[in-house]
Amino acid sequence: MIWQSRNTLGAPQVCISSFSTEGKRKAGSTAKKQDGAIRSSDQGRNPDLPTEDGQSFTPHRSSSSPGTSGLFKAQRSLTSRKAHRPSKPAVILDAIPSTVQSIYSGTPSARGGQSDANLRRIIPSQSRLSSQEDVPIPNTLVEAAVPTSLYTLLSRYIRHLGDVTLKDEPFICTKQEHELLQREGLAQDDVQIWALSLLKENSNAASRMFQRGIKNPPFVLVLMFLRRKTLRAYSLGVVLNYIAARLEQEVITWQTFNTLAIRLLRHARRVWPESISWISTLFLDKAAKIYENEGDTSAASPRTHSEMTQFCNRLLSLLALPASLRPMIASHHQENAQFRVLQFMAGYNPSVIVTRTGFRAIARVQLTHRKTEQEKDWAELKGPTWPPWKESRTAMDEEKSYEYGASRASKILHRMFEAGYPARSWEEVAEVYAGWDTDLSPTIQTRTLLPYGFRGSHHQRLWAARIRTTRTRREAWACFLACEASGTPAHEQMYLAMFEKLYYMEVRRQTGGSIHQETDTDETAHPPTSTLLPGDMKEVSEEPSSPLHNVYLSEAVPTYEQLFRRMTSRNVRPTTRLLAFLLETYPDFATTLKLVEKAKDDFDGGVGCLLMGDHGESSTVHKIPDYFLAAFVRFLCRFGHSTKGLSITASTDFPAPDQHLRQLMFNGEYLLQYAYALLLHYRPRYQPTWAAFMERVVFSRFGGRSLYDEKDSAMGITDRQYNIVVKLLDTLASVDIDAEGDLFVLACTATRYAAQAVHRGNYTVEQGRNFLSKRSYRLRSLFHHLVGAHADSQASGSASGIPPHIPGPAELHAYVRALGVLRDYEGLYSFSTWLTKHHREVIARAHAQHGGNDMLFRTLVALRAATGGWLEEGLDSRPAAPAEIKQLIKTQIDSVEQWGGWPSKKYVTMYIEGHVRSATPVVGGR
Repeated sequence: MIWQSRNTLGAPQVCISSFSTEGKRKAGSTAKKQDGAIRSSDQGRNPDLPTEDGQSFTPHRSSSSPGTSGLFKAQRSLTSRKAHRPSKPAVILDAIPSTVQSIYSGTPSARGGQSDANLRRIIPSQSRLSSQEDVPIPNTLVEAAVPTSLYTLLSRYIRHLGDVTLKDEPFICTKQEHELLQREGLAQDDVQIWALSLLKENSNAASRMFQRGIKNPPFVLVLMFLRRKTLRAYSLGVVLNYIAARLEQEVITWQTFNTLAIRLLRHARRVWPESISWISTLFLDKAAKIYENEGDTSAASPRTHSEMTQFCNRLLSLLALPASLRPMIASHHQENAQFRVLQFMAGYNPSVIVTRTGFRAIARVQLTHRKTEQEKDWAELKGPTWPPWKESRTAMDEEKSYEYGASRASKILHRMFEAGYPARSWEEVAEVYAGWDTDLSPTIQTRTLLPYGFRGSHHQRLWAARIRTTRTRREAWACFLACEASGTPAHEQMYLAMFEKLYYMEVRRQTGGSIHQETDTDETAHPPTSTLLPGDMKEVSEEPSSPLHNVYLSEAVPTYEQLFRRMTSRNVRPTTRLLAFLLETYPDFATTLKLVEKAKDDFDGGVGCLLMGDHGESSTVHKIPDYFLAAFVRFLCRFGHSTKGLSITASTDFPAPDQHLRQLMFNGEYLLQYAYALLLHYRPRYQPTWAAFMERVVFSRFGGRSLYDEKDSAMGITDRQYNIVVKLLDTLASVDIDAEGDLFVLACTATRYAAQAVHRGNYTVEQGRNFLSKRSYRLRSLFHHLVGAHADSQASGSASGIPPHIPGPAELHAYVRALGVLRDYEGLYSFSTWLTKHHREVIARAHAQHGGNDMLFRTLVALRAATGGWLEEGLDSRPAAPAEIKQLIKTQIDSVEQWGGWPSKKYVTMYIEGHVRSATPVVGGR
């Protein structure tokens, strides 16, 4: 893009660029019409009457018509004009084309309620002219509302880029803009880089404006960048390093400070939970400097102390919001961040107090943690009857009272009561999950993601909590019957809790036999696992062996279908979360389809659009929440028959509504085609939606429906199936999403299956060579994007303390197996280098989940098996890694003392035979 500057004294004060003669006439005539419209609309207005926004007009006789009496041009007061001046983000965002605006969340509002949607009324589109003669008389309101600034210059340039008629025309700065650039010490190339970064849909490419060597953009542009709906791990790492370095040099306002914290934590929760603690420390250090600027903290002004109190408690609340993937595991980082905030609050005199918001935030995080050793001991003391009162095992247990049995979350709530905050409905529900009912009878301490507040009556949530905090189906059903006997109106919250108890019990019965089939008989193969207790798992415990311990029931425990019929007989129509759960779990297709039909008006008719196949401009599918769309796709995949009709060239056009309904009801193959078309058409940013379909594609040939069902894996997958997986990954990348969690495991699994098919000769020699050379690079790129490996090169010395993003041990294990089958030994060496470099974080991540240490041990065994060429089934000649690379990897693994050295050949043999597996969870309790 060519820039030009106009430095003549007669330079106009509006946008100037080359334009055609016809465009000049249209612009001039349109401006005159607008000026006339403004005048006519003001005629007859009583100047003493207030305007629509409550501000009175100041009568001002128009100088352009001195001979016309009675014509007045209404002018706003200076305060009103400032109040209606558009905000800086609104000026910039309004200039961005609508196709690119979709990558930014929300719509920035101008001050005084002036939204960016109305910004074009303030800045006429006819302001782009070619000569001063064609410039209309500037409107006083426009001049006062939008003075020349970097933001108006940037918005003008973005409009110029988006105007196809000016594609080959140079962009010309006005005199005021040229002086502004000189005054700010900026070059025109700087503005060009900022504008192009805002227009790039790929966040990695857009983060270029934060790299070293480029002029610092205004902080508003930093906030604009963080306004993106999604950021990838690399781009988030770049902006974290940049902000850390910049905050050391600049002082920002409290408003900018708060906005920055909100948006950074939002992205960290989505793609980089490990950075949450680092982000909180960064902001606390900056807040301390602001606080200490007042001088002696004991003499700080009441306003400053109030702002600090509000900021700290808001930060505690932000840190309590769950992460997007595996929120229970990520809560460990949230707890560390909250502890740092509490230490900061206690370090001043007077101390910064914790409000109800802060206490609730701390309790919410504590409710997500698994039991401590003391809490486990108290859980073991609970008797088999209901309520589970304490039963002492030895004389030493007699001294363990209520104070001993109070969980961490319960103690936090008691501190809140001691601080003078009375218990409300939220605290009652939280106490039930923490292990104590409202009548001080014990419940089962249960991990949960509790929202900050409740809508409507809290009685339904209280009874749902009582149902969930049980151990067996009988106990849950007894609580459900007690709820009905209490006269509480039937509500979907209680039914959802009961459906979960019935469903997870059945899942455990179905998978319980297969779990124990291939266990390791050698006790040294892996360390003994810790005992899982009720409340730490979704599955429920078996019923007590003695009938004396069974709770009395007036009705027998129903089956899944019987509970569903009971719900419909009570006129309870499932919506939101309950409907999504039934879509994922109910076994009958026709019944589930009827549920969707009854809910066709939900989410502004979005469910009906999904059902009827209406995906035109009037469709409201975009109003459906992410979790529900994921449930609907999983519903289609559960009952879809075969993936033979799928291909990467399949059309995403939807059939006519009547044809769509007929195919949906009677054609099992169409279900998967419809799910595929939905993904490609809407391209959701919610990863479980993609994982539901990709899982069905990868395992469709084997008949398995679980991500961890790998039977018949030696058969491999067809080329068509693998191409569909690649198509899905490419589409994910186009919407700026990194494959993480189950998606990354599925990508590795699909690549491994395809590589096994290549080694067995299912492909031609040329196809096989091409596959092995290219797919390894794709897989390594996925891993590097996932861990944000390239962001390290952008880190400055002051910002090198950001914890790395660590995938779970299951992802690491799948990655090693895939590289091993692809015979990418250099990739394995690169992985082992990364693994040993971040071994502390990897060990901590594995320890955060049950069975994580066992899975990490399997990863190390798989690494040795891969370097020895033992991962390829059915081959007599096993190509192994070069001796030099194998020795380098071995040396790296031996350097980490906690791993116990390079796994022995015995474990490799057991691993190949399928005996080294994650240990079966042992359920304890009475």
